[in-house]
This record gives sequence, structure tokens and C-alpha cells, in this order.
Amino acid sequence: MSYENSLFQLKNEKFISKIDFFSIREHIAEKRGKHLDYALGSKVLEVAIDFIVPKGLPKVNERPRLGIMMELHDPIYLFDKEGVIEKGYGKGTWKQIKSGPVSIIRKSTHSWIINLDDEQYNFYIPPPFQKKKGQFLIKRIK
Repeated sequence: MSYENSLFQLKNEKFISKIDFFSIREHIAEKRGKHLDYALGSKVLEVAIDFIVPKGLPKVNERPRLGIMMELHDPIYLFDKEGVIEKGYGKGTWKQIKSGPVSIIRKSTHSWIINLDDEQYNFYIPPPFQKKKGQFLIKRIK
């Protein structure tokens, strides 16, 4: 699987209409080190959309931040509180630091509004990024 599958699912109206849960995990990977992983999914979906924002989610009035799509993940990462990834690029440990309900509204082919609890983000792929592999911008709205 690849980031393209995650992007394809975000463009799939049936898939995003079923997303109802988010998870933010602190991941300590042997290769990448400590970072935050973000996942969107549901108990009724077979996969979860996973992405990273290297500098963390922006605050209100901050400039948009770069995000990078990851391959689709097993939704177990949404609901389990901690775990170990035994092999692969992400090998290491992780623990959930925040989770809860989410809603997604598709604004256009390359733009979505994501509501995480009381926070709202615009997740978008501007034209210069549309040819880049799995990159997007994320801006906090409220």
C-alpha cells in the first residue's frame, strides 16, 4: 500500500462519510525517531487513513503546516492505547495521546474540513503539491 491509497480514500465520498473517529499517537520509531501520527477511521472500515505533520498540528492564526500521507493502516491503531510495531520502517513503540469523534466535510477535489473535537482544520492540496507524492497543507481554522 502507499500514500496514493490514502489520498484515493479521502476522495471517496462513501469512505469519508463513514469516518467517525480520530487518534493521535506518539510514535518512537527506530529510523524516524519520536513524532506524532494521526489517524482517521471507524470500526466499520477495514483501514484507517494515517498521516504525519512533522511540526505538529498548527494553532489558530499560525501558518499552514506540511503534512505527509502514510500508507493505509489497520484501524487497531485508532482504538488501542499503546503497542509495538515489530518490523518495517515504523518499527518501534507508540501510545495514544488523544482520541475522539471526528467529522469530515469535503469542500472540493483537493480540500476537506476536518473537525477534531472542538478544533477545526482545513486539510488541502494546493496546485503545486498535486504532483508531489502524498504531501498536503493543514491549517487550523478554530
